[in-house]
Amino acid sequence: MDDMIGKLYHGSICPFEEIREQTPEREAALQKYRAAEQRFIEQHPECKDDLEVMLSEFSVLENYTVCDQFTLGFRAGAQLMLEMLHPIK
Repeated sequence: MDDMIGKLYHGSICPFEEIREQTPEREAALQKYRAAEQRFIEQHPECKDDLEVMLSEFSVLENYTVCDQFTLGFRAGAQLMLEMLHPIK
């Protein structure tokens, strides 16, 4: 089960072949991030390589955290569905 949940999270399994489209909110957040990164590099050009390494390592760490939360949410949803199968008393 964990393997399937992980594949769902990482996008190697797409239920019903659904693909999320970009939203205006996500695009706005991405633009804000890029602008902040550009400002930082302009102000601290000597830190560019270190910043890239730090962001890369943070991305790996964040991916583990978000995948764990996805798994917990998926399991909670499955437990709710199982509970729905019990007769109402």
